[in-house]
Amino acid sequence: MDGTFKIVPEWYQQMFTIHAAALGVVLQPQTVICDFETALIPALQGTFP
Repeated sequence: MDGTFKIVPEWYQQMFTIHAAALGVVLQPQTVICDFETALIPALQGTFP
């Protein structure tokens, strides 16, 4: 996962990309560690239940 700040329109603050999707990789993580954005945690839990 990559958090990118420089390429998004100015009304956004950050864009996250998951590069595995572009590579055709199916992710089924058992654990996700996130130390920088608490709002990201519920989104990941909803995507990878």
